[in-house]
Amino acid sequence: MSDFMHRGLSTAVYSFPVAYNILDSRKAACEYPSRGMRRRGPRTVNGSARQRKPMGKDKTGSSSEWNELVESEERFRTLAESTPVAVLLFQDDRWVFLNRAAEEITGYARDELIGMNFWSIVHPDHKAMVEDRGKRRQAGEAVDPRYEFKIVTKQGRVRWVLLNGATTHMRGRPAGLINVIDITELKRVQEELEATNEELEATNEELNATNEELIASQTELATSERRYRELFENLPVGLYQASLDGTVLTVNPEMARMLGYSSIKELMAHEKNMEGFFLEARDARELRVRADAGSDVNDFITRFRRQDGGIVWVSMNTSVRLDPGGKGGFLEGYIRDFTAQKSAEEGKERLERQLLQAQKMEAVGRLAGGIAHDFNNLLTAILGNAELSLAALDDPEILRENLDDIIRISTRASELTRQLLAFSRKQMIKPVKLDLNEALASMERMLRRVIGENIDLSIEPHRGPGFIEADPTQMEQLIVNMIVNARDAMPRGGRIMISITNALVTYGESLKKPGLYPGLYVVLKISDNGIGMDPEIQEKIFEPFFTTKGEAGTGLGLATVYGVVKQNGGYISVESTPGKGTTFTVLLPRVEQSGEKPAAPAVKKVGAVRPSERRETILLVEDEEPVRKLISKALALQGFNVIESQSGAEAEKAVAAAESHIDLILSDVVLPDTTGPELVGKLASRLADTRVLYMSGYAEQGIMTRAMINRGVQFIPKPFLLNDLFQKIREILSTE
Repeated sequence: MSDFMHRGLSTAVYSFPVAYNILDSRKAACEYPSRGMRRRGPRTVNGSARQRKPMGKDKTGSSSEWNELVESEERFRTLAESTPVAVLLFQDDRWVFLNRAAEEITGYARDELIGMNFWSIVHPDHKAMVEDRGKRRQAGEAVDPRYEFKIVTKQGRVRWVLLNGATTHMRGRPAGLINVIDITELKRVQEELEATNEELEATNEELNATNEELIASQTELATSERRYRELFENLPVGLYQASLDGTVLTVNPEMARMLGYSSIKELMAHEKNMEGFFLEARDARELRVRADAGSDVNDFITRFRRQDGGIVWVSMNTSVRLDPGGKGGFLEGYIRDFTAQKSAEEGKERLERQLLQAQKMEAVGRLAGGIAHDFNNLLTAILGNAELSLAALDDPEILRENLDDIIRISTRASELTRQLLAFSRKQMIKPVKLDLNEALASMERMLRRVIGENIDLSIEPHRGPGFIEADPTQMEQLIVNMIVNARDAMPRGGRIMISITNALVTYGESLKKPGLYPGLYVVLKISDNGIGMDPEIQEKIFEPFFTTKGEAGTGLGLATVYGVVKQNGGYISVESTPGKGTTFTVLLPRVEQSGEKPAAPAVKKVGAVRPSERRETILLVEDEEPVRKLISKALALQGFNVIESQSGAEAEKAVAAAESHIDLILSDVVLPDTTGPELVGKLASRLADTRVLYMSGYAEQGIMTRAMINRGVQFIPKPFLLNDLFQKIREILSTE
């Protein structure tokens, strides 16, 4: 509470104790009724007290003194009732007098307060403090008479009051005379002012802090700008800013140097737009399209034109910077001189191409050597059997035996070609649902002949079915190649174990083996107790042309196995220990069993085909004379009329001159002047109902012939057995 308010309160009420001391003066030794000041005499209509005679007997003075005391009491009462300050008198901790203002402040009626304990209206928060001060004051201790505290009104409201007290005497005993002002509203205003002051102080502190931060930010900004400028001017990459339409806004010195300009000013004067830097306009357009789309561009490789006409390779990184509203903005980025790196890459690519070419030539040489070795052995056997046949013309049994050997050896030669096609992945395949258990069982006799008598073969098929989807011939080739590899690892004999199981590969297991995916698999394991392999050889065994057999090997056996496995979505691994043996594990995706009987590996059968009785006419188009003559003679022996042609043009002439209907066109796919399909297309108008059978020995035709077969076109790959050709022709001609 302000000093002004305290001074005003003191001035207003300090006269009351003086007036009351007159009432209680010891100069008048009169006797009062037992209730003392509680008893009030009759009052006038206007509220003033009537004069009454004292009830006691004046023993010390005259009646005039008594009258003065009565008048003094009346003046005190009148003054107390008219003041807005609450005036209260208490003795022995109880109220004995109070005015109307006290009633208004406390909410209690006068009769309720008289005799009430003084402490009963003090708020619990301040009761101890007020009680302590009052008792000390009554005891005569010097205590500040003014203080603030809270009271609780009869209605339960809490009010702040300012109390100013004085000690007096009544009937010869100490009493307290206090005056009280309701300062609740002033207190509220004071609290609001204090709160406002605190807010102002806090705001002031925040402003001071903000000001300090602003000063620090300005200092930091200035430092940052200086550093940015230093970086901008000294960074060893070209920096630029341009408007969205490509207009150059600013560049750094390195950008100017990169493009052959002596200064930024010279560059800006010469080129106004970024598009002028590009050697190729399409690169500038592509960058512009990306920028218009609002996307960043990273590592955009292009070529810039230097001022001197030279070319510099650059790597561009560009970002679009938009204003807060998402409109307008500019481009900024950096450009790195890529010329030296590009030259190094081109040089590296040239060296890699040269190395690849050298490796190709080496591979071709090794392949040619291996194939030549195998074919020379096969041709030696074929020629030898042919000579023996000529010498045994009079002995049909020996002649037939020699001819059977020629056919068998020729079939082995065709298998070598099939390995090459499988290795290049151009072999024609026909995947079917295949039970690997049954396929292995059908091959057992043949496998035992392949490995020889000094090697034991153990086969453990899976108890349940193990269906896969694969080409039966490919699976036969895969198993044979792996068995031959195991056989060659045991020159002194040993044991080969083949087993088939089913397995589930989990996601966690697949992570440990790149190329293997989660799912169900049929597992084929082939183990031997041969010489084994060291880790260095294991890393190379699937590489094309890699062989440990010297000139006797082509290096295609396991490479072909690897190609077949990958072509069928499988996985292959090898475990080997030198001196103990090797285990190959092949996982092929398992498929569900269906009601169809699974296909078994194809088995070639050699036997006579019944000659034709209808004498159909066949147009044979083949540019290789030995092949054409052989097929022509064989078809004639089967009862067909044969018209020979060695080119497309010759075939067209033959058709035009033909006197009989042509039932079938047997044509090579690749001809000197055209292709088989193109020739058939030209003859279609004249031979609308003529059947067609294509043949080819070119691996490059693999993709084309697969597409043709998918459309229902008939095809037979070279080399083929004549019996297979006869059966194919008979099937085509007998189909409606």
